[in-house]
Amino acid sequence: MGRPIVLLFFGIALVGIGIYYLPNIWTNKSELINIKGTLKSARIHVSLVFSKKYKYGESVISSRKSELLFQLKEYDQEYYMAKNIGDHYINEEHEKILKSIRKCDSISLWIKRNEMQAWRPEIFQLENDETTLLHFKRLHIEDDPIIALSIGIGSLFIILCSILLIKNKFHTFH
Repeated sequence: MGRPIVLLFFGIALVGIGIYYLPNIWTNKSELINIKGTLKSARIHVSLVFSKKYKYGESVISSRKSELLFQLKEYDQEYYMAKNIGDHYINEEHEKILKSIRKCDSISLWIKRNEMQAWRPEIFQLENDETTLLHFKRLHIEDDPIIALSIGIGSLFIILCSILLIKNKFHTFH
């Protein structure tokens, strides 16, 4: 009877942690603010992402990260989009967005209201004069899969442990 209870509390803890960090992957459009301006500067920076090999204690290159960075003349902020591009040297999506924002008159972007004063607020939607370049997505699981995994595994533990506890309780009465 002791093990299922420990696993049940472990499952509850995993779900609790996942729910606590859920705002990191779940965004409502009502939490966003629209910012409009003209491009001051824009660039793409590709950097190496290192991981630590624990067997030998050395750092090794695991992938590359593409960062699209730009500023608007009207605001003292640098807007930032990042994506892991694996072994590639360029990110076609970032290249396409960069070309598009460089040749338009104005840019409209959506960021979280509470990141209005941040130096690098996360961009949720990006538009130029003619089209939407980055569409709003309410759920960003690819940004933090650990949260979804925590909720999923925790829920599984809770369900399985509940079944075991009910089954054990039923067998002790009959």
